[in-house]
Amino acid sequence: MPPTGRETTDLPHPAQYHWQVGLAGNVGVYSTGPVWGKIADRQGPKPLFLLAIFLLCSGYLGIKAFYDGVFSIPGTPANTMTPAFFVLVTFSYFTGAGGNAGLTASLNATAKSFPDKTRATVTGLVVSGFGLSAFLFSTIAHTIFPGNTSTFLLVLALGTALPMGLGFFIVKPILAESSAPLTGRSTDVDPSTLHMPLPSSPSTGHPVSRIRSSSLDKGRSMSPVSSFDLPAADFGIAPPGTADDGLSSHHMHDLDNFGESSLNEELDEDFPSPPHAHKHEHIVDIHGKKLVFSINFWLLSSIVSLLAGTGIMWINNVGSIAQALVAQGSPDHWDEERAAKIQAAQVSTISVMNCIGRIAIGVSSDFGKHKYNLQRVMWLIPISIGFIASQMLALYTTRPENLFLPSATLGLAYGAMFSHATVVALDWFGLPHFSTNWGWVGIAPVIGGNVFSIAFGRNLDEHASPDLPTSSNPVARAISDLGDILGRRAGGNAERLCFDGSSCYAASLKMTVVASIIAAALSAWATWRDRTILEPLLHADARVMMRREGPDADESDALLEA
Repeated sequence: MPPTGRETTDLPHPAQYHWQVGLAGNVGVYSTGPVWGKIADRQGPKPLFLLAIFLLCSGYLGIKAFYDGVFSIPGTPANTMTPAFFVLVTFSYFTGAGGNAGLTASLNATAKSFPDKTRATVTGLVVSGFGLSAFLFSTIAHTIFPGNTSTFLLVLALGTALPMGLGFFIVKPILAESSAPLTGRSTDVDPSTLHMPLPSSPSTGHPVSRIRSSSLDKGRSMSPVSSFDLPAADFGIAPPGTADDGLSSHHMHDLDNFGESSLNEELDEDFPSPPHAHKHEHIVDIHGKKLVFSINFWLLSSIVSLLAGTGIMWINNVGSIAQALVAQGSPDHWDEERAAKIQAAQVSTISVMNCIGRIAIGVSSDFGKHKYNLQRVMWLIPISIGFIASQMLALYTTRPENLFLPSATLGLAYGAMFSHATVVALDWFGLPHFSTNWGWVGIAPVIGGNVFSIAFGRNLDEHASPDLPTSSNPVARAISDLGDILGRRAGGNAERLCFDGSSCYAASLKMTVVASIIAAALSAWATWRDRTILEPLLHADARVMMRREGPDADESDALLEA
């Protein structure tokens, strides 16, 4: 839980630098994803739990030391860029980095320990706590320690670090039986890297593979397996259309070649298979340069950026929206206390619905996939529609008491998006480098969040009361404007006041409606790609396996044709 700006408002010269402190916490969350992911993929979650303990304790206790006067920031409000100030910003960065280290460790252990049948549900349950943290700590602050910021910072340090210590001792990835082999599904297939040797059938001596197919499920009895048991090309198939059955003579030769490949040896060394996994089972693993050149990576990152940007813009500016509605038409006599209560209610509503959304999407995704064979990526479409609905509701909300409707809708969609995007990344790019890959996808919210928040700030400032002095120097004015905007982005109080009601932010909401519609269209395209490119590969794999399994080949072909 990075600082939101609340912890710094009582420090010296808060309006001058509180937005930098709050922004540092957010940067700590997003910028560390690839680094923490690489550590988790190579060494497991325990090192990250230790890092989280150190970073969270030192971060929050360091901020507390500044608040209590143990450290001070010398200088005037016009000159706070001192070494002590940068130490304060570093402490804030630590809080964000520490929270993300704990989240990455938890996701890594969860992905490795549960089969595909329940993976989305368990992932949603695990990350739901991350969505509920704002409500939990905000409630503690207002009910147990009202107005006592120093004690609240101590509670943050202990309340966030102690669970990480508990995780260090009790969290251990246990590879589930139905998760082996550790394979993923992707429509970005590189046939040159997928000609992997297959284990031989004890009865026939022919290579076999564990396959999931709706046709096979209907036509013959098979043990339930994970979709991760099905690599895109276990049989060395080429992309559809390159040969009659998607299988060239060169690929047929690969089927009869059971020697170990260099790629198998490398993967066996870096990611040892569990005892129950066959030595030769193929690991689909898209990472590094292949991830950069993967259409699916950019597709998922774009969807996350657009939807997360919409959510971040609303979350960080809902206070300004509440103020604009409360003060509409009454610039001199509006009720600040009423506006503050409404803003606090939005934070709680978003946090609780965020938690519910993360759990609900996991259950829905697992049920839809394993009961009706629905693609996981398909759920990004209704999630995008949820974002559209939230922004449309906000656009037509004129009474501040009704802001809970768009806040609840957005919180539900926002939580579902973050939870489900991790599962889609795992589904598309595989498990061996899942944490690293998700770390790179997780940078996308930085782009959307800042672009949309800056646009919101500019829109609000066009309608704001001209009560703040501006500089005649265009460079200084630009820096000042950016500071005000990022102050709102970081949860601070440096914003100008607007008394024009929904006109203060309507243009920004129209922008996010369009962004969410684009995200819905991209999600539909991703679903189409997943179905039209991957499913033919699955069908070809099933055909080859059943043709080589012996006396039932004719009957199996008939089932597949049907």
